[in-house]
This record gives sequence, C-alpha cells and structure tokens, in this order.
Amino acid sequence: HAGGAMRLTSVAAWDDRTCFAAGAVRGDKTRCSVRRVDLERNEVAEDALLEAPMVRALLAEPGRGRLLAGAIDGADEESDDCATRLVALHASNDFAGPPEVLATLDFFVHAVSRHSEDVYVLLARHSGSKWEAPVKVVRLHAAGHSVLVSVQGIHATLPISHGGAIAGLSYAGLMGGVFGVRAGREHAMAVAPDGTLVTGCVDKSSRGILQLWNLEVPDAAAGTGSTETTAAA
Repeated sequence: HAGGAMRLTSVAAWDDRTCFAAGAVRGDKTRCSVRRVDLERNEVAEDALLEAPMVRALLAEPGRGRLLAGAIDGADEESDDCATRLVALHASNDFAGPPEVLATLDFFVHAVSRHSEDVYVLLARHSGSKWEAPVKVVRLHAAGHSVLVSVQGIHATLPISHGGAIAGLSYAGLMGGVFGVRAGREHAMAVAPDGTLVTGCVDKSSRGILQLWNLEVPDAAAGTGSTETTAAA
C-alpha cells in the first residue's frame, strides 16, 4: 500500500480469499495499523481498519462475524503497565466504523487464542515470575470480562533447533521438566483442539523454544472461575 512495507506483528486468516495483517510503519514501531489483504489480487487495502501505537494480537472468528485485535495505547513496549484494549471489528459493517471494546486489560497482550465458548487465552508480555505460566485466561461477557482461575503445568519443552533425545537435555528442558520454569520471552501462542497450550519463545541464545502446557480452565457454572471483573470502557 501507499504507506510502504509493514513491519508485521500479527496475521489472521478469514477465509481462502481474505486475511488481516497488523504491522507498524517501517522505522516507527509505535505507528501500527490493521489492514485487510486480498489474497487473490495480492493487494493490501489502503484504508486502515484500526490504528493504535501497537497492535500485536489478531484473531479471526468468521463463525461469529468478527475480528478480534489487541490495541495497546502505550508507546513504550518495555513498560510493565501497558494497557491493552481487546476490540472487535464486525463483518456486518465490513469491518469499518469504531471498534467495539470488549475488555480493557492492564497488561501487554502479545497474542490471543480462543479456548472454548467465550473463553480466551491471552499471551502476556513481561508477565511476572518465571515460575508462572505466561498467559491470562478471560471470559468475555456483556459487562466486560472476568479473569478466570486456571491451572497450568508444563507438559514438554521442545527446543526447535534440536531433535530426539538431545532435546530433553537442554537447560530449558531441564528447568521446565523438573521445576516447571518458563523458557524465556514468549512471542507466539496457540491453543490446540484438545486444550493444550503451546507457547513459542526465544532464549538468550536466540534459539526458538516451544513449550506445551496442560491448561485447565474451571467451569463457570462451578462458581469458582472468576477472580476479577472489569467492565468494558
């Protein structure tokens, strides 16, 4: 598009003809936008659907007719108090118009994946202790969102630069398998159909590491799922 090549931060496929890309102006990573991409014509739309200092998380939900995006209003990505607006762009109005704010979160959201009905897993940057899972689990509802109690435990640590038995002999593998420690700075996340959480991070040697987590989310009907409720602004 006319703005030049984007420094991509996220991408989400809508169907076999359309995807959405988030990225920053090259040379200025705090000028981000979300744009529609026509895969048949190989064209990026000139008009941005969403603009914010940072956008790192996209999730397409064609079945619900909406695209979710995490818009970070702070320009300092190293800050511990970055807030993220989780917003929805709706297919019913061609993804145009003011975005609907579904939740306002007091942390930097790096990625978002759907876990189950109305339950989403969010990858949080600089998310506290290395002994804690790098994710937050939220349930979206009409009043805003609830932060859910969840149980996480490392199932496996897989350095993608090694295979076979040697993978288990790495420092990250030992710390994860024995002590349940996170491997490093996470940048990517996905939730498998069986509920297994996969995070991808980079260690100090800049080698990619995948960690598989057993993620258990309590049933909201049990009455023990919600620890905090914040209304959408």
